[in-house]
Parts: sequence; structure tokens; C-alpha cells
Amino acid sequence: MIDEVGRVVEESEPAVLTPATVTLVEGPTFCVSGASGDMEAAAPQGLFFRDMRVISDWRLSVDRLRPHHLTVMSHDPYRTTFLSRVPPHVSQSELLVERNARATWVRGCARTSACAT
Repeated sequence: MIDEVGRVVEESEPAVLTPATVTLVEGPTFCVSGASGDMEAAAPQGLFFRDMRVISDWRLSVDRLRPHHLTVMSHDPYRTTFLSRVPPHVSQSELLVERNARATWVRGCARTSACAT
């Protein structure tokens, strides 16, 4: 952790994860997000490689609206699907968002991928 002056400060307590946290793991790569699939920089979330956070903030918005979380479907320890919906603006139709997330370790490289369909 870094303080406001830029000095490295040792953390005295471990990060506390909420029940709505989703963790993907493969090899030395792991990804921690909220149940929506978003990663918040202020929380102990992100893409980590060998305990170093590589991505700290990852959020999806559609027309500046954040999708509402519906469910998480876990497939493997390194792969999951997040299902959300975007509430309608004026019309009666709703947009469903399927986000497929995967954290992988390939030939000494950490990779993550997300696909919204």
C-alpha cells in the first residue's frame, strides 16, 4: 500500500472479501471481482499476477448506466459467466448482458479476457 506521500506502507490487516466476491484462479494468476463482474479500485479487487495487482478498476456501463446483477454461473476455477440486465430508458425492452470472464496462465504470461454478448 502507498500513502499520500508515495511511501510504501506495510498493511497490518488482511483484505476482507464480502460474500458477493467472485474469485477466478489459474496458476499464479487470480482475479477478484464483485458479483456483477466489475472490479473496484477501492476494494481488494482486480487482476493479480504473483500477488501484484495488474488491473485495479474494470467497470461496464451501457449508455452511462451500470447493469443490474442477476446471477453468476461458475464453470471452472478460472472461468465464469456474469449475467446482468440494463434497465430500459423509455421503451419496455430490456438488454441482457452476458459477460464471460477467464483468468489464464499461458507460457509464463498472465491473461484475462472478458466478452460481453
